[in-house]
Amino acid sequence: MSEPTPEISVLMCAYNAQRYLAKTMRSVLNQTFEDFEVVVVDDGSTDETPRILDTFAQTDPRVRVITGPNAGVPQAANVGLAACRGEFVARIDADDIALPTRFAVQLQYLKDHDLVACGTWHDFIDEHGRLLKLLK
Repeated sequence: MSEPTPEISVLMCAYNAQRYLAKTMRSVLNQTFEDFEVVVVDDGSTDETPRILDTFAQTDPRVRVITGPNAGVPQAANVGLAACRGEFVARIDADDIALPTRFAVQLQYLKDHDLVACGTWHDFIDEHGRLLKLLK
């Protein structure tokens, strides 16, 4: 029997991302909208990134990790995109933080306006989470 298809596939590429990766993953997994999978391409990391990703994959069945040689973000993103099963794909970088309602708000906006893609505003924060700049 096949697994149900998630509404959203979250696509992340990670290369030597140990510094922020756990916080990023928690922000994704703690969304108010829950019908999603997380596809993470470990792009040949040489730090603790593989261990961190393995921990999340072992504790949450929504997380799938694809490991490959370092090829850069475009190639890693293409590999990850091919593995995504959701109707919609949400991109996030390994050092980003998603607000808890990100997926719910974006998905509702896409559906309400019959769109296939959207972008969002974002805040620039420092390593302590302090706001540096809001990009509109």
